[in-house]
Amino acid sequence: MDQKTIYKKLFRTIKPYLLVLVLAIVGLICTKLIEGFVYKFVAPQIFDSFTAIKPSFLQRILPLIILLSALSWGVSRFANKYLVGRLTKSVAKDFRSKILAHMLLVPINFFSKNAIGNLISKVNYDVEQISRAIADSILDLLSSIVSIIVFTGVILSISWQLTVIVLILAPVISKFLQLVNIKIRKHSDMVQQSIGDISQLTHEVIEASQIIRIFEAITTETNRINRLMNYNLKQELKIIEVSSLSESTMGLIIGSIGAVLSYLVIHKIIIITPGSFVGLSAAMVALTRQVKKLSEVNSVIAKGLAAAYSVFELLGLSIEPNNPSKSINFKNIKNNIKINLHNVNFGYINPTANDPQLVLEDINLTFESGKTTAIIGRSGSGKSSLIALLPRFYYVNSGSINLNGININDLDLQELRRLFAVVNQNIILLNDTVANNIAYGCMTGASKKAIIKAANAANAMEFIEELPNGLDTYIGNNGGLLSGGQRQRIAIARAILKDAPILILDEATSSLDPNSEQQIQAALVKLKANRVTIVIAHRLSTIENADQIAVLEAGRLVAVGTHQELSKDLYYTNLHKTVANEAV
Repeated sequence: MDQKTIYKKLFRTIKPYLLVLVLAIVGLICTKLIEGFVYKFVAPQIFDSFTAIKPSFLQRILPLIILLSALSWGVSRFANKYLVGRLTKSVAKDFRSKILAHMLLVPINFFSKNAIGNLISKVNYDVEQISRAIADSILDLLSSIVSIIVFTGVILSISWQLTVIVLILAPVISKFLQLVNIKIRKHSDMVQQSIGDISQLTHEVIEASQIIRIFEAITTETNRINRLMNYNLKQELKIIEVSSLSESTMGLIIGSIGAVLSYLVIHKIIIITPGSFVGLSAAMVALTRQVKKLSEVNSVIAKGLAAAYSVFELLGLSIEPNNPSKSINFKNIKNNIKINLHNVNFGYINPTANDPQLVLEDINLTFESGKTTAIIGRSGSGKSSLIALLPRFYYVNSGSINLNGININDLDLQELRRLFAVVNQNIILLNDTVANNIAYGCMTGASKKAIIKAANAANAMEFIEELPNGLDTYIGNNGGLLSGGQRQRIAIARAILKDAPILILDEATSSLDPNSEQQIQAALVKLKANRVTIVIAHRLSTIENADQIAVLEAGRLVAVGTHQELSKDLYYTNLHKTVANEAV
């Protein structure tokens, strides 16, 4: 993506706030015109009035002019700063909303390829850099450009010779700033990457704090922190070095112009009045300040462009494919669902390659309403991968998955996923109330009576009633204020409340004590009626009571049948013997 394309995309983002932008620019131009008026007319008049002793002008006219100028400048400056602030904060809000909304639509495997810290960095750091770049481009860059035009006009009206000198140096300064911009953007890209890595490291250190201590990895992690921080510091210092060098060089150039000006005036090569010299000097100082500001804002804009590239690259990622050609009637099939997996092959790595690394190979299996299927197998056999294919979190490499004779790839994603309720092994809860965690998403607005009924069915009301505010108790980040078993029961209550025709339980009762599990299993018996129930479990009671058991080994389906039918299968028998000691 080239710089021109980035600017076009940024303009499209700002376009809804075009009126705010125009008004901000008008305020800016008014501010600079007032400053130019002061340098051209007011400053010389003050000097000439004092030297020529014009008390009437000083006493009657000049104070009023100064007051009106100050008032006009203040109003224009306020309007400019407020409108720019409103614009940049609005754009930042839009970017963050777009990024987060887009991440809800990209394929699930995107999150496997991208570290959480880097994604958080895009939402926080990158958007902040874009916001700063927009603000600086209007407040500083555009301000400097308008100022240079106005002050050059003031200088031109006083001395055309000096204006020629300024115009000759302008292309040199422009080329110099362009080279600086390229250098800064290069290091800004590296800074952004390191900021993402720091965010990821922060996330890992917090999440793995217990593991780090147990395995005595504090020194290891400290060294990793120091390496990353030192790299980030090195790149930040490179930017500061280039910016400082460019600022110093600009100061030298402007100082040289000032020296030439003094020489020409002192030696009367250029003839101007004392008052005009004062106005000219003030305009030259202001011009110098604005040209120096160009070099300062250059680094911020370069960072903003690098950040914009990163953000637009993310926003340009394809979303989950959804081209439905067929539809299903939820009410008609609710209690009559049949899912067929036919010759299914699937691999996470290089799914389009001729010979991908498969985690599931030649799977043929059927799930039906009113029946419970237990999927067992040793760790890494492909159990979770298999159930992730059903709601189309991933796509098969070959073969097909049909729902009531319709390939699930032909169905609308929302319609398909509406059929599922899932309780995963890794429970995800929000930093919200118990009630809102149960009545989540499509169940928002469910009655308190329905929520309590679902919580009772999940054997959760007993502990919920003991919480400070019952159902209205906030449970912390990912339910951190609850125990593992309590969190699991909240997730089960959520699945019960959804009342979906396909229920997936991925180690749903693994954190419960035997007594709690028995009560929930009793509730699930009622829930399973007329539903497709798919269970990944290692407890004997769940496996033995299933209508069919699918046994996976290294991605292959090695046996399917009831517990009685499979009791003669040697592999299943061995697996069954060790099931209490191994998470299968």
